Amino acid sequence: MRQGHFSPAWIFSMSLSLIFIIYKTNSSSERSDPLPSGWFNWIPAFYRVPDIEVLNRSSLDGYLFLRYLKLLCVICAVGCLLTWPVLLPMHRYGGAGSQQLDLLTFGNVSNPMWYYVHAGQAWLFFGRLRLVGN
Repeated sequence: MRQGHFSPAWIFSMSLSLIFIIYKTNSSSERSDPLPSGWFNWIPAFYRVPDIEVLNRSSLDGYLFLRYLKLLCVICAVGCLLTWPVLLPMHRYGGAGSQQLDLLTFGNVSNPMWYYVHAGQAWLFFGRLRLVGN
């Protein structure tokens, strides 16, 4: 290993760390409001925060990450609302004789015609997803 490359890299990283520490101590940005306590009490507060407030209090990547999380929550909620009421009972009474949690799987469906229900649900879900993205 060559010894000549350690010093410039160390000096560069320490100078960037020093700049970061100086910038962070001199910045006068406001902190966000504290979230309510509880397991699920943060969810309504998460959706009530306006986008402009997030942009003013954090960076662009923080804003884009929160937008990404909000969109994923919507996609998952729509997917659960569309598929669970149809597919879970169909898997439960699929007739293949599975036990315990295997009752709720695709493997518990014995009638091959019921596989079209999965295709229809996928078509509804991804069609709805296409509308959410626009």
